[in-house]
Amino acid sequence: MSNNFCTKRNGVPVVIFETGEEFNSIQACADYINADPKWVGKVARGEPGYNTCHGYHIVAIDRLPEFRASIDILGRPGTSVKILESGEEFRSARECARSINGDHKSVLNAARKKRRYKERHFRIIS
Repeated sequence: MSNNFCTKRNGVPVVIFETGEEFNSIQACADYINADPKWVGKVARGEPGYNTCHGYHIVAIDRLPEFRASIDILGRPGTSVKILESGEEFRSARECARSINGDHKSVLNAARKKRRYKERHFRIIS
């Protein structure tokens, strides 16, 4: 495991599809993304109506091949954002907000209204 969010017991191993981060249990993944483990479990099992959690596709590792084949029809992509000062590009506003310890809604609002947030300027990437 490449992260510090591992539970002591082994549960259902899951992976965040977008980042490739693996977790030894649904609880560990939920702790990492600060989400409800029940919701993460529903997404990981592929229950109808539960495609993403906090903008991430979370997949039980035993479902990964099946998931890769169907990824084109699940969920919608996040809004890609660029920090103008540093040139960093992110696949979603949530990912950008995490990198600056901010709020994804404030990042999007700043990008749309061409205002500063956390001493940075943002642009939505098409």
